[in-house]
Amino acid sequence: MTITEQYRECFKDVPVGTRFTRQQIIDMLHDKYGTNETSIIPSDHSYNMTNKGIRGSDRGNNFFLNVGNGEYEYVGDHFTGMAFSEVIEKYKQNFIQLDNDERYKWKAIAWYKAHWDINASDFARMLSVAFSEQGNLLMAQMYFPYKMACEYAEEHPEVVRTLFRQLYDESIPLAQRYKAFRAGFNDYIAERKEKDPDKYFHRRQCVFRM
Repeated sequence: MTITEQYRECFKDVPVGTRFTRQQIIDMLHDKYGTNETSIIPSDHSYNMTNKGIRGSDRGNNFFLNVGNGEYEYVGDHFTGMAFSEVIEKYKQNFIQLDNDERYKWKAIAWYKAHWDINASDFARMLSVAFSEQGNLLMAQMYFPYKMACEYAEEHPEVVRTLFRQLYDESIPLAQRYKAFRAGFNDYIAERKEKDPDKYFHRRQCVFRM
């Protein structure tokens, strides 16, 4: 039985909308099928997550939505997304809960807008402050993009300033901006690995995941 078949069989009687932590999903498949825990990767079957450069919406066999705070919502087999109007309606229906769970994101955005200044004389300090209230928005498992961005800005402030100018330039196609931004940070990671290979062999750091 493939891992996809295990997901399908294990969750077939679970009501759509039920939420699980990542570990709960792993435990369910492991307990039922004895599957190696390292082979159970819920994000591989999450519609709104990207692994190895491939977004869940392009992989198919999506059983979950990542809803933040380490939780996944079961959305049935072969989830293909919702119409924007449906998303808005569901948001309104669950506003009290969503507001309680997600208000920190709005606060982080407000803080960022109040402190971001692309022309700041001390760009590295400005970037550090502007993103300082990001909470868990700029980290995921073993990825630490906030720390990496701060390090990069400290060492090469004008390079990072230019990368952000390009990223925010809406006259450039989004896909092109994203690739250029990511490539810029990957260049820095390569530079750091060359300087200190032992450190970066044991510690994974990543650029912004968009």
